[in-house]
Amino acid sequence: MAVTMTIGNRNAIFTSLFDPGQTISSLIANNWLEAGSLELSALIELGLVLMLVSLLINAFARLMVERVLHVGEGAE
Repeated sequence: MAVTMTIGNRNAIFTSLFDPGQTISSLIANNWLEAGSLELSALIELGLVLMLVSLLINAFARLMVERVLHVGEGAE
């Protein structure tokens, strides 16, 4: 919730990085209770996109850690 309040919690697309916006997780949390069936499907898909992005970031981080550890073992 702190991130949501910090970035402004505005549901719009802007051209500047400094304009207020909304995160995917705050969009899901704010609209879940009032969502109809079509909007609920869109929110679930947003959740799946968010999960896919976090899985890709974690896989990339794991690859980088393994690569750094492998380089460190070769230096000894």
